[in-house]
Amino acid sequence: MACNGNATEICGGPYRLSVWDYDDAIATLSSTSTIASSTTSSASATSTVAGWTALGCYNDTVGDRTLSTEIYSIPGANMTVELCLAACQAASFTLAGLEYAGECYCDNKLENYGGPASDGSVGCDMACNGNAAEICGGPNRLSMYSRSSASTSTTTSSVSSVSSSISGISSTTSTSTSSTAVATSLPTGWNYKGCWIDEAYGRILSAQTPDSATLTVESCVAACVALGYSIAGMEYYTQCFCGNALINEAALAASDTDCNTACGGNSAEMCGGGDRMSIYSNETTLVITPVPETQLTGLPGSWNYSGCLL
Repeated sequence: MACNGNATEICGGPYRLSVWDYDDAIATLSSTSTIASSTTSSASATSTVAGWTALGCYNDTVGDRTLSTEIYSIPGANMTVELCLAACQAASFTLAGLEYAGECYCDNKLENYGGPASDGSVGCDMACNGNAAEICGGPNRLSMYSRSSASTSTTTSSVSSVSSSISGISSTTSTSTSSTAVATSLPTGWNYKGCWIDEAYGRILSAQTPDSATLTVESCVAACVALGYSIAGMEYYTQCFCGNALINEAALAASDTDCNTACGGNSAEMCGGGDRMSIYSNETTLVITPVPETQLTGLPGSWNYSGCLL
């Protein structure tokens, strides 16, 4: 694809990057990956975090993730299989995947038709940034792990010992936290309003604050109050949204348990989930607005709608 600013230059394409190398960085990365892949593309660390099983190499796409929740509290430079599994278990997830040497994803089910990679384990060939003896997926490939719910009670101690190394996750994390746990230390008048579906027709709150690996319900509510909003929503355990109405035809989730992701800064609280927001407000009745529609009638004079143009 031609660059937008210069049609004589090429700027990648769909899911493709035009890459330039500085100081032979690609050669350095390639040699690291080769060393790791020569051990085994299925290298794992399940003996450190008991109860997890390696599933192999799975496909992934940037725009349509196979696992919905990315763990930002682990610095990519320190990523290991143990840290990713511990983080996912601490947040009550049963699936964990590592990608591109330094990324960790969690979920309780495979999303967007994700599944075993068609090329087998070939694409999972990148050494973990924090441990070159382990494999952490590859480009658009996840080293996938699964945890049995029956193993939860027997693995808490090993998860706690590993998660003490993860920024933003307490070493006393317990996997027995209720998925409906809510905050109680809130400003006067603020209460929990349920678990709501996000992104069905777009975001359901109009403003977003910067992501925080140490997010809590209290910190999100405080941020929204400071900005003059009356509704606060937490999602993906690091995201905080604010507004004065729930927009885009917002609707309650089927169950509060859909908001099953522990807050990055307090594992005893729930901060939403995949396309789910834990909503708090000081309003007695929440205002819910419909999905906006293009105005086609009642326009002044001879004005007419001509369509959506690029």
